[in-house]
Parts: sequence; C-alpha cells; structure tokens
Amino acid sequence: MTKQSNFAKIAFATLSLSAFATSAFAQGESFEQKLTTLEQHFDQLNFSTPNKSQRMAAEDRAINEAEQLAKANPGRAEPLIWEAIILGVKAKDVGAFSALPIANQSKALLERSIKMNPNALNGGAFASLGAMYTHVPGPPIAFGDKAKAKTYLQHALSVSPNDVDANYFMADLLYISGDYKGAYNYAERSYKAPARANRAVGDAGRKSQALNLMNAAKKRI
Repeated sequence: MTKQSNFAKIAFATLSLSAFATSAFAQGESFEQKLTTLEQHFDQLNFSTPNKSQRMAAEDRAINEAEQLAKANPGRAEPLIWEAIILGVKAKDVGAFSALPIANQSKALLERSIKMNPNALNGGAFASLGAMYTHVPGPPIAFGDKAKAKTYLQHALSVSPNDVDANYFMADLLYISGDYKGAYNYAERSYKAPARANRAVGDAGRKSQALNLMNAAKKRI
C-alpha cells in the first residue's frame, strides 16, 4: 500500500471523526430545540446510565454539545450552565486528583453565566452552585461552604420556588447539615414539583432521589 493511499485513508478517517463530533444537533434546529436535546442527553447520562465508562463517554459528548451551542450563541447563558452541570457530574466520576480542576471550571462557567443572565434556566446557575458548594470539600482543600450553598439555593428558590432540582438540592444540604425536618419538607416539594416539558427522564430520576431522601429524613425526625 502506498504512502499516498495511507494518507488518504487517515484523512478520510479524520474527516469522519470530525463530522461525528460536529453532528450533535440536527441541521436547521432552533436554539430551543438544541437546548432541549442537550437537556435530554444530560438526563439520560445522569439518571439512566449506571455503567461508569459509558456515562463518562456520554459526559464528554454532552460537554462537546454544550460547547458547540455556546460558541454558536455567545450571548446566551443557558449552554454555559449546562456545560457546567455536566462538568459537575464528570467531577464525581473522575479520580479525586482530577476532580477539583473540573469543579473549578464548572464554578467559573456558572459565575460567568450569572453575569450574562442570572435568571437563565429559572435560576439554574444558583441551584447548581448551591449543590456544588454543598459537596465540594471546604478550605484548605477546596471552596466548599455550606453557608454559601444555602444562600445560593435560597436565591434559586426565590426565582423558581417549585423547581424540582433546587428543592432537592436544598433538601440534600439540610439533610447533610442535620436538619431532617427541613430536608423532608424540601424533598417533598421536589417530589411534588410540576412536570417539565420534554424532561420525563430527568423528572423521574430526580423525584426518585427526592423520595429516597424523604424516607431517609423521616426515619431521623
């Protein structure tokens, strides 16, 4: 086989991989349609992909999708929030040594999105920061801070009081902090939150978590 034919095969393979990487969204889709696709991909990887290696591969694909959407829509905060959320999930799956840089990247994206539009995704950046400050280790290791987490979550809930995620994250924080009655109440709000359009998998997954937290908190009240 000649060097020229080898080069042609390599070039074809590279082009094919490039086409795959840039074909996350259907041609002609609106921003809202692409955002829905990204949200559904997140729901699938976060709630319906128990295999870690498969989930991590899905995380990388979804991060690529979010980056594409952000690049094509530089004035919109939503893709930045979703990239940050997916990075947050990825941080949980990588080793401890690699988790903090990813968490810092996620935090920076959320803070940037707030400067652009604090109410994007119904205050979703604040809810995600609240969840992050709840679970990331505190100083001197990292930036975790339960008081800041509560402030962020309270703000998220002031924007969207019935949000399934913000209520669950608040319940999670209160449970960890030992306020089991408060945790039960917020978990119940999450469990009873109204259904979101095109988010059936995400709603089912989050409400299952909320129900588990309700049961755990009830035993400690």
